Amino acid sequence: MKLNMFAAWTGFAAAMVVIALCGVTLTAAGYGFGGWATVGLGAIVLSAATGATVVVATVKHDRRTHQETPHFF
Repeated sequence: MKLNMFAAWTGFAAAMVVIALCGVTLTAAGYGFGGWATVGLGAIVLSAATGATVVVATVKHDRRTHQETPHFF
């Protein structure tokens, strides 16, 4: 159960970080700061990949051991 809650909250937090970084990156790109927009895009990709990897790895583990998949409720 602890692993499932960790995976669920990590995925949720990563999604919130991606949403916030999208705003920052689009603002940087709109004001002409191409370097910062590139850094923001890299951070978006890294955050999304981290969240997805944790959730997918936990789901695969739970299916192998016949446990529940991660969920909040």
